Amino acid sequence: MVIKIKNIEVNKRDNSLNLLRLIFAILVLVGHCYFIPNFEYNLPQPVIYLITLAVPLFFVVSGYLITGSAIKNSFKTFLIKRFARIYPGYFVSSVMVVLLFAPITYALIHHGFDINSYFSLNPSPIDYLLNCMVFDILTPIGNILTTIQVNGWNTSTWTLFYEILCYLLIGIVMFLLKKLKLKNYTKIIIFLYLFMIFCSFIIPRPENPPANFVEEIAYFINFSAIFLGGSILYLIKDKLVFNKKYLILSLIFCIIIMTLLNN
Repeated sequence: MVIKIKNIEVNKRDNSLNLLRLIFAILVLVGHCYFIPNFEYNLPQPVIYLITLAVPLFFVVSGYLITGSAIKNSFKTFLIKRFARIYPGYFVSSVMVVLLFAPITYALIHHGFDINSYFSLNPSPIDYLLNCMVFDILTPIGNILTTIQVNGWNTSTWTLFYEILCYLLIGIVMFLLKKLKLKNYTKIIIFLYLFMIFCSFIIPRPENPPANFVEEIAYFINFSAIFLGGSILYLIKDKLVFNKKYLILSLIFCIIIMTLLNN
């Protein structure tokens, strides 16, 4: 059975991309359970690989959706929509750390809670909140986390910085293409995608979170290449077809490859 993708209205809110996002989010949650005492991964190897792919898959979906927004909207409207989509939720989550999760942890460690002592910590909760506003998520609140094997309060948001950079990248590219009145978006985005792939070999992404500017550039190159892959899928969606037989064969092939890989 063959279904043309262009006949599927992917811009509606009831599309299957929301289901994919839910699956990826669950994989991310499982992937962040490593710091729970006595937690062990007793999972099949393909599932572990899928967990590690959850964040990149988010970037593919974002590339697909955000490219459409960048094409349809003016640059100013595009930026306003992206800000409204991300920043309010991120701000609320940061405030929740300061007003709920950090105080609870502080009270458990100190067997009680004193608000003056809490807000007098160094760095203070206010320092943490202000730094979070510029995506410096590793700022501690006092020494509350020294007895827990985690390096930050809301570290799962560390990729937001790179996602915003990807938004700016595709927004600026589409703005320039419109200004220059160039209609062949696909070839230019494919060229940019291949360029980022080439750069990723020159500046490979480190295994651990970035610790310096060069490593931050490496992460941006890596995530932007993945993001642009989703952009390409959006631009060529009218030419793609969905074939159930090929889908099943592809999934079987991927499972076999992920099972055989040692690392």
